[in-house]
Amino acid sequence: MRPRLVYSAILLTIPVLVPTLSAQPISCETGSEPECFCQFADQVPRNGIDSTHISSLSYMLIVADGFNLQEDREVVAVSWWGGHFTDDPWGPCDRTDRVFSVTIYEDSDGLPGAIVGSYTPATGGGLIVIEDTGETITTADGVEIVEQRYSYPLPEPLALASEDYWLEIIETQMDPCFWVWETGPPGDSHMLFDYGLGGYYSFMHLDFDMAWCLEFVSDEDCNDNGIPDAQDIADGTSLDCNTNGKPDECEFKVGVGCPPDILPGDFDCDGQCSGADIQRFANTFVAGGYTCQADMDQTGDLSMTDVAMFVSALLDG
Repeated sequence: MRPRLVYSAILLTIPVLVPTLSAQPISCETGSEPECFCQFADQVPRNGIDSTHISSLSYMLIVADGFNLQEDREVVAVSWWGGHFTDDPWGPCDRTDRVFSVTIYEDSDGLPGAIVGSYTPATGGGLIVIEDTGETITTADGVEIVEQRYSYPLPEPLALASEDYWLEIIETQMDPCFWVWETGPPGDSHMLFDYGLGGYYSFMHLDFDMAWCLEFVSDEDCNDNGIPDAQDIADGTSLDCNTNGKPDECEFKVGVGCPPDILPGDFDCDGQCSGADIQRFANTFVAGGYTCQADMDQTGDLSMTDVAMFVSALLDG
């Protein structure tokens, strides 16, 4: 079913998507990554809603998407999908240095209530990872916008209880470059669009959802030490040089070996085997432990062969 299009009084086309899909809380891909609650950007055709505050033009449109958690969780990262555009004669958008406002609210009688977490990450400061997906977002008047995925690791886990919440994402800029938050598959079909008078007093309640993902602290314990993998990594007990949320001692696969993005002998994750790695290699070997960094010959266990190969790698520099 094609989306119906409703025009806002200011600028943008607002697509109203009739729900045809069901979005469920899912694990990220294999489940070895932190678990996620996601509404991925997989609508065809792809549409979006302006969610931008441009102070120089006294222009503000804001969007909040409602969601419900079925159990208590700790959020460690937020991802979302969207893109930028501008109207002539203002010229092209500079997409390299943008500032976002990411806010999670408690629900209060069907509207955003008390703030649970509020963040203002900037793309230029490296706080947000931006990926061009190769897809485009098309507005009702035919403007094609480059689709991007934005990923923001929170400075510390944010605890959420099992109840209703709202996620609000706005780009706040001085220049006349508009940011469009992409629509996602129907989740609870519960979102708000506001002209920015404050507190969602002038809101429009629309029956579709936005594209975003919350990543949670995982309870997985791949090394069976009684401590969640995420805590092992945070404490430095386990290495995670390829930053996929899985301790490197659990990465070996029979017949495959360790992932190519984990360098044997590199215990400080700096991309080389050097004198700084000697102590941790020795500790792992003496303790009878295992991690991919110590498994120089990729056999799945440690032996004197690994010691000889580690020394050789050090000498080769």
